[in-house]
Amino acid sequence: AEKESAQIRSLISKRANGVLLAPLSSSSKSINILLKAKIPLVVFNCIPDSRRCPYVASDNFAGGKLAGEYMNTLGAKQHIVVSGFEHQTITDRVNGCLAALKAKRVVRYEHVSTFEDGENLVPILIKNNRIDTVKTALFITNDNVAIGTLHKLIESGIRVPEQVSVIGYDDIKLAKLCKVALTTVSQNAFRLGEAAAEKLLDIISQKDVPTGTVYAPSMIVRESSR
Repeated sequence: AEKESAQIRSLISKRANGVLLAPLSSSSKSINILLKAKIPLVVFNCIPDSRRCPYVASDNFAGGKLAGEYMNTLGAKQHIVVSGFEHQTITDRVNGCLAALKAKRVVRYEHVSTFEDGENLVPILIKNNRIDTVKTALFITNDNVAIGTLHKLIESGIRVPEQVSVIGYDDIKLAKLCKVALTTVSQNAFRLGEAAAEKLLDIISQKDVPTGTVYAPSMIVRESSR
């Protein structure tokens, strides 16, 4: 946070024309620093606490709901939700999924944040949740982690999607290139970035009043779920 604040102050001292900011926290100090300095600003992929701050974001709660609703259709005996370190986008994805799931019990795993973490989770799921014998639907809030899990499931001889259905989030390029292509929620990151840049340019040229824009995600069904 201190490093980020120092970088922001450097931009202010150089009188940057505008800043596109992707903070981890909706209450990031950098947002308030830029607002006070009256530097044109657009927050990307996060809905800031400040109502004065323009932003472009995906509706992560709605994306989580899409995943949960889809999981309801898979006929699984158990439902597992895996997430990384808590911040706004991940919290919204998890809450959306839990709101949509009809299962009486949902297993949660947190702080699973990397490809390697996803791989390492599989032996734990086999030991604790018997995913090798109990038909399971697995929602992982990050594609990179989901791909690691998918890789280890296949390596462990667990059938995907017959035994375990895997659903990711983000629709990164690798998602469709996996040995078993990954079902995922797409937030169309390219479009979000493009829209954020366009909004910032419009604000700089005073063509636009600072506002927030939220885009709807979509479900991309591939071979990793059934």
